[in-house]
Amino acid sequence: MQKICPLTTEQFITQSLAVNRFWLRIMKEHAIFIRLGLPCDQRELIQVAKFFEAQYDALLKRANAFTEPSAAEIRMFNMQVIALTQQYIAYKTRVLNAITRCEAVFNLYALLMDHVRREAVEFVRELDQLLRGITAPVGFEVVREQTFWTRIMADHAKFIAHLLDPSERGLEKKAQGFSKLFDRLRFQAIDLSDMIAPSYKPIPTLDRFTGEVTEATAKLRDFKKTGRNLIGQCKILSEIPELLADHVLREAEHFLGLLEEHKEMLKSGNRIISIK
Repeated sequence: MQKICPLTTEQFITQSLAVNRFWLRIMKEHAIFIRLGLPCDQRELIQVAKFFEAQYDALLKRANAFTEPSAAEIRMFNMQVIALTQQYIAYKTRVLNAITRCEAVFNLYALLMDHVRREAVEFVRELDQLLRGITAPVGFEVVREQTFWTRIMADHAKFIAHLLDPSERGLEKKAQGFSKLFDRLRFQAIDLSDMIAPSYKPIPTLDRFTGEVTEATAKLRDFKKTGRNLIGQCKILSEIPELLADHVLREAEHFLGLLEEHKEMLKSGNRIISIK
């Protein structure tokens, strides 16, 4: 299934910086959310969260400061980020296990910790593929990414619904509707993946399905954007910090960008190297 990806040096650098600049900020914010959700008696876990917050902040500043880096510099940077993120995955697993084993009362959903761990694993996967020059057939990449991101979008909707004040009935209903919609889309993506295996040659239905996912994600993005703006104006009763509202909005916008790439990939049959 996998093959050598014909990336030029410029493409390797550009794509690596794009991946890092998106995910490093996400990882930093995960550390903030975890720290804020830990009980005050979990001092050691809080200190570790602060450590990761500082580390990702420093790496993000380095990624943003690159102007004309060499491929060797970016390769070393990617390897450093992977090493840190593997430690981060272990830390997130530790917190998740503490929650699921009822070792303390955490203000963190188990699903939230699983969610942020999945995103860290995805970050490592993307950097590893760039380092190894490995890619997969277009059909496989499209259904894999859509399966991953529709689950992320469904999770977001669930978190929003549960963090809204119970009096926000209209917004809660909308969030639950998005949760059900993206759960359905994820299961359909899994079905399509099974149907096109093992060759993973795209079929016409996949193009139509990508359009449906794009439409649904655009609507969720608009919902999140409105919510973020209203939270910033203190016009929504909820436990959702403005940073979290902006965080989930950026992830929806990122997914929309990937979906546009998917449409081009399905037309051309080639992986698109995005410049962001």
